Amino acid sequence: MRLGARIKNLRISQGVLLKELAKKTGLSISFVSQVEREKTSPSIDSLSKICSALGVSLAHLFSERETKEIIFIKKKKKKMSFNFSVFNEALGIKMKPLILNLKEKDIVFEGRERGEEFGHVIKGKIGLEGKGEKTILNEGDSVYLINPLRHKLQNLSNKNSVVIWVITEM
Repeated sequence: MRLGARIKNLRISQGVLLKELAKKTGLSISFVSQVEREKTSPSIDSLSKICSALGVSLAHLFSERETKEIIFIKKKKKKMSFNFSVFNEALGIKMKPLILNLKEKDIVFEGRERGEEFGHVIKGKIGLEGKGEKTILNEGDSVYLINPLRHKLQNLSNKNSVVIWVITEM
């Protein structure tokens, strides 16, 4: 699919009128229309404004993969490793869901300057330490971290613990 058609499809799928996109980007209606109809080639700056207004990355716009609003991932038959990413990073997804299969006394260090993280304990008992706070998360407990900086997860159970951990990629 050509660039102009991708932009138009994204705009229409989000219910955004041509006039609204032009206003959000600061570009003229006729210019955006010409871009969608492949009558002109936009600068990187103009493309960046369009992507920002539509909530997608430039990489997403140029991706050869077809854009889908719902993506299903089938379970792999092989045994999970310690840190298993559910989605392929090439999909351009902002959230990165992980399945952490922590063996007895395993420790994981994470940290970002920006972003958000969410964790949910499926099985076991986890110690969470960060920003001067310590807490214990039991099976069924969840945690939400904003701008998490450096933090540590530790399996406190004498058996394997399983945690769903979702990280936003900023």
